[in-house]
Formats: sequence, structure tokens, C-alpha cells
Amino acid sequence: MNRNGGAGVRWMWCALAALGASTIGIAMGLGAGSVRRSAAPEPGATAPAVAVCSLVVDYGDFCQKHYTHIEFKPGMTAFDILKAAEAHPRGVKVSSAGSGERAFVKAIDDVANGEKKARKADAKSGNAEPIKGYWQFMVNGKYGERGAGATAVGAGDEVRWFFGEYTPPAEKPASP
Repeated sequence: MNRNGGAGVRWMWCALAALGASTIGIAMGLGAGSVRRSAAPEPGATAPAVAVCSLVVDYGDFCQKHYTHIEFKPGMTAFDILKAAEAHPRGVKVSSAGSGERAFVKAIDDVANGEKKARKADAKSGNAEPIKGYWQFMVNGKYGERGAGATAVGAGDEVRWFFGEYTPPAEKPASP
């Protein structure tokens, strides 16, 4: 190997020189409006980890959508995670009212609050009659104690939006 980078590099420069100056600029990414890329990381270096959350949208009728890699940004809420999935090429369509802490989900895709939809069959009877459902959410398996726009999430959290009858969490025993 010589000081100019070896035979392979010398061949590349000879080939580019034969193409002409304007073609060289384009081939190297120096054309008008181009974006320069940063150099490749050194061998053994690791790329910075991207913090992510996951989202499950459960329609209550044997259909779910799973998003396993939603980029987390500090300050995100359960509502923000749902809206981030809306931006995915195969995302959900979210209809909402209000904003910030007062954000309220009215519908996800074609399923709106108050509609009667088929539900998962009852384990005892096998009955799967339609129920009047509402969109609800949990973070890491726990119901939110505030609205979706006020419920903070952290990196690695799983947000689950599900359509079904509202079943309030068991009441907490009174403190002595």
C-alpha cells in the first residue's frame, strides 16, 4: 500500500478523472443542493442508542396493530405516542379534540367512541355480541390516572390503546 491509499483508491481517482470535472462533483455528492454525509464511524465505535417506546392499538375485535419502534423524545405523553404512529407509512388515523393536557381521542382509524363493535368472545358463554365501546389507554399495563395528553411516558414504555367497555380499575382501599 502506498501513501495515496493503495491501488484501489488510485483506480477510483483515475476513473473519476476520466469522467470530467462536473461528473466528479456529482459523483462525490458535491452537486447543487447536495447534502454532505458525515464520515463513517471508526471500526469498533457504536452508534448512539435511540430511545424508543412501543404502541399497541387493540380494536377489540381480534385485530391489533403493533408499533415496536416509536422514537421517544423527552416530554412525550401517551397521546404523543399515538400521534407518532399516525406518521408511520402504515400508521393509524387519529381523530381527536383539544390539545396538550386536554387532548381527547374521539376515534382511531374507523372506530369511534360510542360505536357498537364486536368484542372478544366471553370465556364462559362464547358470546361475542357487539358492545358500546370507548378508546382507553394504559401505560405499562396500568390505566392512566389523567388524560392521555397529560400522562407522561418514558423510554422503553409500552402504550396500549384499546377499544372496549369502560371498566374502572378496582377502587383503592381507604388509608388508615
